[in-house]
Amino acid sequence: MMSSYTTQIQHHGFALCPAVLDAETITQLSKKLHIEGALHGIRDVFNKYPIVRQLAESKPILQLVRSILGDSAFPVKALYFNKTLGHNWNVAWHQDLNITVKQQIYMNGFHKWSIKQGIYHVQPPVSLLENMLTLRIHLDDASKDNGALRVISGSHKHGKIGKQDLSQKIKQDDVVICEAQAGDVLLMRPLLLHASHKNLSLNQRRVIHIEFAAQALPEPLQWYETIK
Repeated sequence: MMSSYTTQIQHHGFALCPAVLDAETITQLSKKLHIEGALHGIRDVFNKYPIVRQLAESKPILQLVRSILGDSAFPVKALYFNKTLGHNWNVAWHQDLNITVKQQIYMNGFHKWSIKQGIYHVQPPVSLLENMLTLRIHLDDASKDNGALRVISGSHKHGKIGKQDLSQKIKQDDVVICEAQAGDVLLMRPLLLHASHKNLSLNQRRVIHIEFAAQALPEPLQWYETIK
């Protein structure tokens, strides 16, 4: 099965892994995070919620990641999102081009610095992004009605896609709606084009987003949330 995910990631840029988390684990995460309908977006999740650190380093999660990135892979960032009918937003087509680091240190290949909630963000070389993997861990069922992720299959193969090429790329390729059940994990490359609609249902759509890398940053840059 692991080899199947690796092949899917290579060709399509994403793969859905069913039933990675059981109902008890989902309940524990919900209780420990104290986010049951209370908050709709959290950054710096590793530093705020140790239970997510434990999840990122758990055997089933690391097995998935390291089957694709290799045995040296480690988690570097975690976010939380919850779309509800009362707190909603559209996400336009984009690639995940930024990483988070501890300090702003100018180096070749790292550009477009920004600060979000006191955390430094920067765009690294494409070669680094190509060796990263994102896990979207579903705490609820995700469907086209409550804002399931939409992706452009194979778009991760084209490097960083400029704004002029973006609309053309979306027209040329089929959109895949990544519907999932609670406990499923969606693996995806950061360079995969993705988007999502608003939640149009009465059901919330909670996702823990964890990013993994396979290499250290060039010194003296350091990953912001790394728990290696």
